[in-house]
Amino acid sequence: MASRGRGAKHADGKDGVASGQYGDFDIFLLDLATNRLSQLTSDQYWNDYPRLSPDAHQVAFTSARGDRQEIRVMNVDGGNSRSVTPDLPFAAFPCWSPDGKQLAFVSTQYFKADLFT
Repeated sequence: MASRGRGAKHADGKDGVASGQYGDFDIFLLDLATNRLSQLTSDQYWNDYPRLSPDAHQVAFTSARGDRQEIRVMNVDGGNSRSVTPDLPFAAFPCWSPDGKQLAFVSTQYFKADLFT
């Protein structure tokens, strides 16, 4: 089973892909020119909905960790993974601003779904 985020394809010929089964999804980067697949995450967490930054240097994604679902950002080589929503119990579906300086995402802060940046 594979999940591929809409809009994940980047102009430089790379595509972010999430793949897995039974809730253990990981993030991969597919080079569309060479069909080379690079695994960026390999942990026990559910990682999905990858989005490449406009400059193709970072990947934002949704990650379920314990009782939280958060937005994380990592380098395109899989390094330096960090939460950008540490104070929210639920955040999902990241989307980069055109200049790559902000992320929009859905959260249920205050027990209602809303869009945040």
